[in-house]
Amino acid sequence: MTHSGTATGFFTLAQAIATKLAINWPAAICAACVQRIRAMATTMRTRRMLARLDDRMLSDIGISRADALEEAGRAPWNVTAHRKMPR
Repeated sequence: MTHSGTATGFFTLAQAIATKLAINWPAAICAACVQRIRAMATTMRTRRMLARLDDRMLSDIGISRADALEEAGRAPWNVTAHRKMPR
């Protein structure tokens, strides 16, 4: 095999990889979006459930009514922990 044949073989392999990635990246992006939307739906559902708990149940888990309503009012994509941890 000549040097030019090796280069051609490498170029063909690189082209095949690039073609495969070009075909699959939209599917990967779609899958990530679907996963994120499902996570946001779960977040919305659990925040609604938290807001519906009565004061006794909230007290059992150590959350005040104000904390529960604040959490329930957050945007579904806002999932970072912001609650102050007890010292």
